[in-house]
Amino acid sequence: DDADQNLRREAAVSLGKLGPGAVGAVPALLERLGFDPDPAVQESAAASLIRFDPRESGEVLRDWLDAEDPELKRRVLSIFAGWG
Repeated sequence: DDADQNLRREAAVSLGKLGPGAVGAVPALLERLGFDPDPAVQESAAASLIRFDPRESGEVLRDWLDAEDPELKRRVLSIFAGWG
């Protein structure tokens, strides 16, 4: 429901604010980015990943361009477009 979506989004945002100190959260953020049904949660997860390590996150996101899911590809392209 909406409350759960808001909680997941806020958790992703909060982890990003912690920066490299929360690097242990990267697997959970990747999970949210790839599989959360809410685009706002996915975008928050991506933004947090970028704060941890832009180069590493970019490599992971680039690998996802080969995904079979066209919506995931679209989201990854959108994230890359927002980096510029």
